[in-house]
Amino acid sequence: MSNSEESAPKRSMAYVLLNISPGEENEVMSQLRNIPNVTETYQVYGVYDGVAKVEAESVAKIKYVVDTARQNIKGLKNTLTMMIVE
Repeated sequence: MSNSEESAPKRSMAYVLLNISPGEENEVMSQLRNIPNVTETYQVYGVYDGVAKVEAESVAKIKYVVDTARQNIKGLKNTLTMMIVE
């Protein structure tokens, strides 16, 4: 590990699985991309309709970002947050 990696503050990260109302996928993903702590978004096929990567200075901030998105983005029905531990 380099000195810069050792001194860099650790950031909390999570992948959030998304259930989205049919027909709302593009709009939901567009709104998620406008949230500063959302660093990646993908539409997927399967049980979930999308995945978002959230990075923040703390777990509490990730919780706030996810909760706020769930409350304010029409068409975002449900989420499952998976915190990255290492």
